[in-house]
Order: sequence, then C-alpha cells, then structure tokens
Amino acid sequence: MNSFKEITKILENLKKILLIEKDALINDKANIIESVLDEKTKLINELGLYDITNIETDIEVKNLIFEVLELQKTNQMLTKQALSYQKNLMENIAKVLSKGNTYKKNGLEKQDISTFIDETV
Repeated sequence: MNSFKEITKILENLKKILLIEKDALINDKANIIESVLDEKTKLINELGLYDITNIETDIEVKNLIFEVLELQKTNQMLTKQALSYQKNLMENIAKVLSKGNTYKKNGLEKQDISTFIDETV
C-alpha cells in the first residue's frame, strides 16, 4: 500500500474516532471518551510518521484533513465547555458549603435548599 492510501485510511479512521468522541462529549459518556483517546493518540502518532508535504494531495485528502481539523476544534470546544461547567458547579457548591450555620432561639435555622445553585450566571 502506498503512502497516499495509508494516509487516507488513517485520516478516515481518525474522522470516525473524532465523531465518536464528539457524540460522547455531547452525551456526557466519559467511559467512551476514555476508550477513544488511546485510539485517537495512536492514529495521530501514525499520521505524524508521514511527510504530507511531499505527497500530492488530491481534493479528497484535503477535504479529509479539513474535516478532521474541524472535528478536533469542535471537540476541544465541547471539552472546554464541559470543564467550565464543572468548575462553575464546584465553585457554587463550595459557596454553599462555606456559608456559616445560623442559630435561632429554637436551634439551627433551616436553610433554603434553593441556594445550592447560584442562578446569577
């Protein structure tokens, strides 16, 4: 198999993996994300073994490269968004937990559970 066909096959497999990763990120399926990361890393490392600049790239390969890059950008954005959400959630939980307890004559004042989530975002 020549380099052109090998690169095309790697790019197609990488695109499939990125689509699976995108779906897993959207549906919050961490176990799937973990399983595809190894395969994704392997494919990227394989792709790095080829000198793409020396290969005459036809429109199909150029489109595959563009699609892979766009999918990777989308997945990065989804990952950043998920991390931001988790950070915000943890900060809000910490705010609630750090509030001191208030006591009345009769004992501990009942706190409103609705303060668990800060809705000012």
